[in-house]
Formats: sequence, C-alpha cells, structure tokens
Amino acid sequence: MKIIQGMLFNFENESSKKATVNITNCIIRNSKSTPILISASGSKSPGGIVFTNTRIVDSSNRPFLIAQGGVNVFNISGDVTVNNVNGARIDIGSQSE
Repeated sequence: MKIIQGMLFNFENESSKKATVNITNCIIRNSKSTPILISASGSKSPGGIVFTNTRIVDSSNRPFLIAQGGVNVFNISGDVTVNNVNGARIDIGSQSE
C-alpha cells in the first residue's frame, strides 16, 4: 500500500468523458489541505475517478473531498475509508451523477 504523507490529490480539469484515473491501494495521511480536490475551472464535466482501497487519515475538521468550479461532478466511484474524529464528509455541490 502506498502512503502519501502531507499531500493531496488535485484533479484539475480531469474530464469524465476522457480517460479514467484510478487511485488504488493508497493512504493519504495528514494532508496540508483538503485531501482530494476536484477543480472544474476548464471542464464542463469533471470526474472520471475510481478509488480502490483508498484510505484517508486526517485530524482536521474539513471535507475529505471537495469539487470546485461551480459545475457538477460525474463518474466518481469506488471505496474510500476515512479515519477522522470529526467525521467523513464531502462537498460536491448540489447534484452529482
């Protein structure tokens, strides 16, 4: 299992209509900011990300996944286990498909 210390995944302009990004067997530990950030500044359909056996270990009171850019996200799937005393939450806007 790959351990990523103090870092985050930033998916900027990753379109759900192009290639799929697979995050597999990964632990994200104590990220300096939101562990998973999906930025939609140039894509109308951000997404296309599959999480497999992914674990977030975080002690900050924040969502573990945020989608930015004012559009909905598409095709985000898989399994993410979150270990955080503040709970596990996401911020993906008002709708998703």
